[in-house]
Amino acid sequence: MANDPRRWSNRDVMDFILGLSCCDINVDVFRKEQIDGEAFLALSQKDILSILKFKMGPAVKLYNSIVLLRQRVGEKRYV
Repeated sequence: MANDPRRWSNRDVMDFILGLSCCDINVDVFRKEQIDGEAFLALSQKDILSILKFKMGPAVKLYNSIVLLRQRVGEKRYV
């Protein structure tokens, strides 16, 4: 897995999600939708809820993880 999440493959994104202790998330939707690192960082909480069909609790936890990744790479364009 690359250090920069913008360069993550779809598999890297799924591995990251599987490694989150806060979330019991079925990663198949990320494979099916071909979400790579760039797309993952661009997801909004609304996308996670309405498009990926997550329940509110896991959606909030996953989105918070995305926000932390954005901060780590210093990405302002996603905010």
